[in-house]
Amino acid sequence: MSIANTNAAPQTTAGPREATPAPQPSGNPRKKGTRSTLLLVAGLLLAAFAAWGCMQFAFASDADDRVAVITDGAGETQRIPLSQDGMYTIETELGQNIVEVANGQASMASADCPGHDCIDQGAISGSGEIIVCLPHKLIVSIEGGESAAVDSVAS
Repeated sequence: MSIANTNAAPQTTAGPREATPAPQPSGNPRKKGTRSTLLLVAGLLLAAFAAWGCMQFAFASDADDRVAVITDGAGETQRIPLSQDGMYTIETELGQNIVEVANGQASMASADCPGHDCIDQGAISGSGEIIVCLPHKLIVSIEGGESAAVDSVAS
């Protein structure tokens, strides 16, 4: 009597199985998120440039109505718009000063007075700010701009 093992795996008489190659990606070797990443970066750059342009426009329009007022010891006054960049020489009988207007700001570029304290005062750009050269009796102030507008009236 013969007993057959029914749980055993059937024997095949064919040769060893050949391995099937792994599927290759179709056509595009790029990673999946590259295109969306590029679009995101381009969108952020566009937003940054738009914000920068708006800021430039806002500051330029504010500078258009502000004026550097230069008054010497004799009471003579010159008015220079902060939108006109340049170097302005002021000569009086007391000496010479050069006022520089650039990027919506005014500063004392040079002075032939002793001490040069007016040069060290830095640039001014807002209404009410002043630069004073005491030896030459020269005052540079800013007028105009939004901060010069009347907010309320006291009675």
